[in-house]
Amino acid sequence: EMHIRTTVENATVEVYDMNGRLVAQQPVTETETVLDATDWAAGTYIWKVISDKAEIETGKWVKE
Repeated sequence: EMHIRTTVENATVEVYDMNGRLVAQQPVTETETVLDATDWAAGTYIWKVISDKAEIETGKWVKE
């Protein structure tokens, strides 16, 4: 599982693999958003919190 903590409201979390493909997208509904990464391949992923079509927060996550 991937956990994203944010205080941004009315936002969406998007996760991309290192090839730039969107692998997950989920609305932010609480201060901690949990994404199921069970089917994702091992590797590094970039996550973005997007609100009003603008990137508010970004980060990297590594699945082993």
